[in-house]
Amino acid sequence: MLVGQASGAAFSLLGASASDLVIGGGRLMVANVFGLASFIWKAIYDAAASVAVISKVLSRKFVIESGSLGLLVVFLGLALLLLSRLIASYHRASAVE
Repeated sequence: MLVGQASGAAFSLLGASASDLVIGGGRLMVANVFGLASFIWKAIYDAAASVAVISKVLSRKFVIESGSLGLLVVFLGLALLLLSRLIASYHRASAVE
């Protein structure tokens, strides 16, 4: 009877360590997937920021050299629209937290 209890305890310990191994492997896989997604998101964000800086420089050159007040007003209106949307989404995100 004592031998049966020892093998039962060993089997339960083996099951516990095996489940830890499976859960640990799953956590590692999820961490790798989130790391890859974060890397891709940062690459896309940095590319968009670079395009924004380049377009800002080019638009400033075209607006100043062309001397067109209408084009300047359009760019100013677009900038105000984008800024207001950014502020509104920031306040919505902070209200949820």
